[in-house]
Amino acid sequence: HSNTTGFSNIAVGRNALLCSTTARCNVAVGYAALRFATGGECNVAVGTATLFYNTTGTRNVAIGHKALQQNTIGCRYTAVGAGALRRNTTGIHNEAVGYYTLANNTTGIRNTGAGFEALYCNTTGIQNASFGAYSLFDNTTGNCNAALGVRALQNNTTGYRNTALGFYTMAANTTGVRNVALGRSSMIFN
Repeated sequence: HSNTTGFSNIAVGRNALLCSTTARCNVAVGYAALRFATGGECNVAVGTATLFYNTTGTRNVAIGHKALQQNTIGCRYTAVGAGALRRNTTGIHNEAVGYYTLANNTTGIRNTGAGFEALYCNTTGIQNASFGAYSLFDNTTGNCNAALGVRALQNNTTGYRNTALGFYTMAANTTGVRNVALGRSSMIFN
């Protein structure tokens, strides 16, 4: 492959921006960073296999080993940390900061996770906010949840519109809806 009409790209590392033809204004640093980007613009990929499968996605930032690795056409993501948003394909407007945060998100939208493996199992859940290690860890399709604290809402899978503030708050909740819990371990077995 060769760059035919692309411009203002920076590629450092073996196979970085390898398939670029029309891509522009991208930065790829690391082995196979932005490897399959044919088009796309204004992406920043730093780390081995970051934004690896991205073809035409734009305005993404991926920093860390395999961050946003499976993103193809998704736009406007921020993924900082090894494996952050790793399986994301087409979901939009997601933010992940931390080791494997939102790692299994595929098409979920408007999720924000910060902390070690926060929102780890989320696949299609939307509008969740998770701050703290393992917070909303098991969430798969639950929507509109807010978790602040280590292991807050950790076991939530499909529950929605829950708010948990504090260490271990509502940690055992799986499918409960419209709950509010404040304080360390409050409603831990709900």
